[in-house]
Amino acid sequence: MVVVAVLLGIAVVVVVALVAVGREAFTLGAQPRQALFDVDEAVDFVADQLPFEVSARISYDDVRALVRFHLEHLAATGAPAERWNAGTGRLVIVDDEEGAEVLMTRAIAAGLDLRPDDVAAVLAAELAYFEAIGAVGPVVPEPLELLEGDAPPPALPPGEDEGGGS
Repeated sequence: MVVVAVLLGIAVVVVVALVAVGREAFTLGAQPRQALFDVDEAVDFVADQLPFEVSARISYDDVRALVRFHLEHLAATGAPAERWNAGTGRLVIVDDEEGAEVLMTRAIAAGLDLRPDDVAAVLAAELAYFEAIGAVGPVVPEPLELLEGDAPPPALPPGEDEGGGS
């Protein structure tokens, strides 16, 4: 009788464990893939994507500096630096032209001998890296396109109100 009770107890524990593990596996499997930005990987990716004319003029150190400057600019705009903060803040929209101007200004201040075309090529390749790791959201339509189109505006992340910021 004791042996039956022990075996029944073990069976109950195994079933409970399997249900708990299965539930967690299903929950984790349903979550979207988290983007992980690796600076060394990004520099290699960006350098490999550059047109020959640009890669002949700039070094890996230049690419690394521009990637670092761009990450600092993104952080200054309020983009979350850690993936666990990605869904907790407001929607962040980064203007491409402003980013290029900031990078060019920072490159000049750092004494880098770069052309605007070099900065634009690095930014385009870095955007391709962001897309490859899943860190880019949907394209944000212009305000006039929202008024003209039949589609509703893009939804805010959960917990955001429409008066929360600009």
